[in-house]
Amino acid sequence: MDHVVMVPDMLVPQGNLLRDRKTLSVWAVVEDWSVDDEAGHNEILYADKEDAARVFHSQLFVEANEGCIERWKGRSHFQSDQGDLFYECWLDSDYLSNHYEIRVEEKQITLSHNWKAFCRSIDANQYARLLTVLTDNGVEADEAGVVAEAIGFVLDVDMSKASEERECITKIM
Repeated sequence: MDHVVMVPDMLVPQGNLLRDRKTLSVWAVVEDWSVDDEAGHNEILYADKEDAARVFHSQLFVEANEGCIERWKGRSHFQSDQGDLFYECWLDSDYLSNHYEIRVEEKQITLSHNWKAFCRSIDANQYARLLTVLTDNGVEADEAGVVAEAIGFVLDVDMSKASEERECITKIM
């Protein structure tokens, strides 16, 4: 630290940075893969473990029936390992070029000191976007509002206010 130039206000002990902060768990569906020397990594976050598990199983089903698992499973050097929310497969002696892994991971988010004010300030456009994200990720359209209200309850957000604003905007348009 002797050779780093910093303003004294920036020197805050880490314990002070995390004091009085709320942490939330989110669930990530994580895919790591390499097929014929092309590789990738995907992560999608979900607020609910059950939603993440549904996406995990859906993605794994697609890969097993249309992707690399389908291509590799008949080969003599095909290897795999799996658990409840974990699956990995690879071609033995060719792991770097040909492997697939999908898993669900719990991750922590540390919210800022003003997280309540931020969450309460959700507006009609954000609410509409939330409904779109929910329906795009498998929540039935007629259930998306209920799910959004549940998210609002957990985060202490007045979703009904945002919902009313959205209805007013929709009527005006």
